[in-house]
Amino acid sequence: MSWQEEKRQAEYERLIEKFFEKYIPECCDERINQLAENGEDERHPEIEPVFDEYLEENGWH
Repeated sequence: MSWQEEKRQAEYERLIEKFFEKYIPECCDERINQLAENGEDERHPEIEPVFDEYLEENGWH
């Protein structure tokens, strides 16, 4: 992997961490919070649209 790809991967991982630690507890309904607490990741069908919106809000392309 090139350094640009490594940097991009690190940024993506940082966004995922921030999404689960801050965004979900502060901005999402109880259902999404419960799914995250149960260990579901950003690819879960109910979490994915919220995560996609979060990425867009944070300028991820």
